Amino acid sequence: MNKEHCSETLYDCMALVESGLNYKRCAELRLPFICFKKNVEVPPSLGKCTTVDPAYKLHGILNSCYKFHPEPRKWSEAFKTCSAEGAYLAIVNSDEEVEHLKNLFAEYPPKILTSDYKDCVFLGYRIFGDETITNHPLSYFYTIHGQLLDQAGYNRWSVGQPNRSGNCGGMYRTGLLNDIWCHVPYAFICEKDPQSY
Repeated sequence: MNKEHCSETLYDCMALVESGLNYKRCAELRLPFICFKKNVEVPPSLGKCTTVDPAYKLHGILNSCYKFHPEPRKWSEAFKTCSAEGAYLAIVNSDEEVEHLKNLFAEYPPKILTSDYKDCVFLGYRIFGDETITNHPLSYFYTIHGQLLDQAGYNRWSVGQPNRSGNCGGMYRTGLLNDIWCHVPYAFICEKDPQSY
């Protein structure tokens, strides 16, 4: 297919199916896909966080960018949202980082959040295995990067936590951790490496 033909079509994607290439509007397709991204120089318009999203702010000492999402999502949806933005659910690696996340959370008082649970946010850790099997390696909380919380650098829980009432990772406004339900929508914080785009 030549360039002129492509520009005349109304198709915005193509799929490789058994019979060959199939040109359709993406909204009509429900197929798995592969993304390709060229390794190119970062345009100066992307800013310090290498994104067009101005809500991401660089914390110079921590050398990470952060964005608070006030609109509540389930943990899996929050995970996907951060990933779609080239980021990940925030992982606390130090006391300095938890202080920054607490300050970021404080910018969103309970009265402006629409979640039913206004004093806790999702973070990037959870139980990835069968939590009913005690002392099993996968019954512990791991970050989305595969580290136990101690290995990641921060493991301070609120009193009585974790109580295994939920499998997903949360943080109170105090900076203390809480295990919360994955299926309940909460606000969440994304973290982005300023060198990734």
